[in-house]
Amino acid sequence: MERYCSASRIDRSSVEFPRVPTSSPNPFGSGPSPEEQLPLLPIIESAMDAIITVDDQQRVVLFNAAAERVFGVPASEALGSSLDQFIPAKFRSSHAAHVQKFGQSGSTTRTMGRLGTLHGLRRDGKEFPIEASISHATIAGRKYFTVILRDISDKQRLESQLLQAQKMEGIGRLAGGVAHDFNNMLMAIFNFLELANRNLAPDHPSRAPLQGARDAADRAAT
Repeated sequence: MERYCSASRIDRSSVEFPRVPTSSPNPFGSGPSPEEQLPLLPIIESAMDAIITVDDQQRVVLFNAAAERVFGVPASEALGSSLDQFIPAKFRSSHAAHVQKFGQSGSTTRTMGRLGTLHGLRRDGKEFPIEASISHATIAGRKYFTVILRDISDKQRLESQLLQAQKMEGIGRLAGGVAHDFNNMLMAIFNFLELANRNLAPDHPSRAPLQGARDAADRAAT
């Protein structure tokens, strides 16, 4: 039976490697064999980004500690299961088509989400935004896809807060400019009223309304 192991649990005593004569070529191609890759496992396990590897049937064969934290699913449950459980239902068909197309392309790595924000699905059913890149390799005649992803919820929240702060700063500058222009107009009105008041006789009937206009201009300025 095919063995599924997480990087956090894999070791030489628990991994079944194919036995081949020493004179035989490396069945895993020109790259390092699985045994030679074991020193990389602690690096994968300690990575801050989630790392998930699936086979050509989209079954999870590697699920590091960061992936456990991001999706809220232990590796023991994730291994051997379909990758679909970590993808929102509305994106599953397009994701499968993207992976298939990528596997048939000549590229070995690609940044995902060029046409929009990608989303993952946590165990509790909550969707969250991610950044991701995908690569593929053929080992012993089988194709494997590895996705490296990170939760960018905090990044997007901070960007939103920064944008809001910039908007408020812009509004503040606009309000300051409007207030400055308004005060300039008030000063012109005030000076005109003052001049008009000086040219009137003490008992002129227009003095009272002019004084009222001056008082209103004073209140507006303050």
